[in-house]
Amino acid sequence: MAGSSATKPSAEPMTLRQFRQYRGWQAWTGLFIGWLVLTGAAANEAGPSAIALLEGMSRANRSMNYRGVFVYQRGSQIDAMRIVHRGDGDIEFERLISLTGAAREVIREGDQVTCVFPDEKSVIVERSAKQQFRMLSFSQPLSELETHYRFSIRGDERVAGRATWITTIEPRDGNRYGYQASIDKETNLPLRSMVLDRDGNLLEQTQFTELEVLDSVPENLLKTEINSENYTWYTNTKQAKAKAEFLAPGSWQPGWIPPGFKMLENRHQMMTATPMPVNHSVYSDGLSVVSIFVERVAEGKQAMKGVSSMGAVNAISRVVDDIQVTVVGEVPLATAQQIADSVTISE
Repeated sequence: MAGSSATKPSAEPMTLRQFRQYRGWQAWTGLFIGWLVLTGAAANEAGPSAIALLEGMSRANRSMNYRGVFVYQRGSQIDAMRIVHRGDGDIEFERLISLTGAAREVIREGDQVTCVFPDEKSVIVERSAKQQFRMLSFSQPLSELETHYRFSIRGDERVAGRATWITTIEPRDGNRYGYQASIDKETNLPLRSMVLDRDGNLLEQTQFTELEVLDSVPENLLKTEINSENYTWYTNTKQAKAKAEFLAPGSWQPGWIPPGFKMLENRHQMMTATPMPVNHSVYSDGLSVVSIFVERVAEGKQAMKGVSSMGAVNAISRVVDDIQVTVVGEVPLATAQQIADSVTISE
């Protein structure tokens, strides 16, 4: 970090406004990089099979060096971002810089993610789930996804001046979204993606306007130029001993998870937004990802309740006794609601 010699964890949890801004930005970056997690299983007679095409895309996203500019649209809101990616070593590096709206940057080194918010004069450092940031990390074999999705290659189109294959991913039930992706014929990188609801309505769209493949990525392109010396730093990586005990193993569980979703991760963690320890479980059907956060409501703190949506991501928060349950995922609102309503607490 420019102008900073050490990470400075904050002694106090962030404000609710900061938390909402951070979670919105975190969800957005997870969406963009999660947008790259697309897969297929059917073939087009005039071109490559979908599986061969998408397996090549997976390898390209992990290993290629590139930089570019893309736009992200959800509803009437459009954001432009610059991305730099280096994947020619054992650890992936990535930098995202906002070009419109509030100034923001995200720096990723392996599974450590640093979010910089100049307007708030704050920096957040945390460990991300592997499937959230690793491009095209399939949590299940491609063949297993055919149970819940139909895959096809519809044809081709030009995006950012480059020839691409159009891949469609259609859900077989109402518990998940559909996708359409345009994959570069030369590099195998996805250049355009749309997330669609059950009726085919557009929820969000991401599209590259510029793409440059690089032989190597200089270190300076992966480092922020923002001087964060006097910023407030928050960390979700390793923190001091929790002020309260985690919920005991087995004291909570979801009574319903959509068919095909499997648990990828279950961990206890401290988060900057709350002084209370959080139980965090991650589920995926190999394409869509849902997180369940369970925590005690801190004494004197107001619990978050209700529904919020951003593009294809829906979040549901409810309180059971003094336990807050939050479900966040790139699934339809009804699916997220059913998961949240099914969580039971048995201390």
